[in-house]
Amino acid sequence: MTSLLELEVVSSCGRDPNLARRRLQQKGDLFDQSGMWKLRWHEDKVLDSGEVVRGWSRAVHIGPSSGSSRLTEKEARRLGWENFLAKLDAGVCTPNSAVTLGNFVEQKFLPDHVALLKKSGRTHYHSMLKHVLPALRKQRLRDITGGDIQIIVSSMLMSDYSVQTVKHVRTVVSAVFTHAKRLGWYRRESCHAGAAA
Repeated sequence: MTSLLELEVVSSCGRDPNLARRRLQQKGDLFDQSGMWKLRWHEDKVLDSGEVVRGWSRAVHIGPSSGSSRLTEKEARRLGWENFLAKLDAGVCTPNSAVTLGNFVEQKFLPDHVALLKKSGRTHYHSMLKHVLPALRKQRLRDITGGDIQIIVSSMLMSDYSVQTVKHVRTVVSAVFTHAKRLGWYRRESCHAGAAA
């Protein structure tokens, strides 16, 4: 019932190619479940402790495995490569690609960016982040979308926060993702990521 599809994703990260190849060995697990081809792959997961562990991604649908429009295993394999595995390079070339927003803010953004500001700037960033972190702390950077931010913004407006405060929150969120992109911890072209800011 289950067939393993071993594919190597070529790195474009500009790192040592040998290390990159070892790191990017993708074992895509293509399987037939209830008349549907599905695919999952190994990916990094960052625990609350900051430890990076390997685990399976959620299974994605490739196409029907039965019926008049069914795909052969070879066709499903090709679609899995084109639509998912080939796009993983940007998302998996660094183990930090699966870091949560909370971990990134605490481990990188605050010490790298906020700590260098004057006291008033640090206070401002901390107060604005309090509006974002409770809702998105455990979400991976690459999974956060503009829609997630809009929910927070809309909730703030409904709670009678000023438009100026809401703008400050959006600016801080934008600064977080700009810093993450600069460090290579967030890549918008990743197959998982939407536009976050």
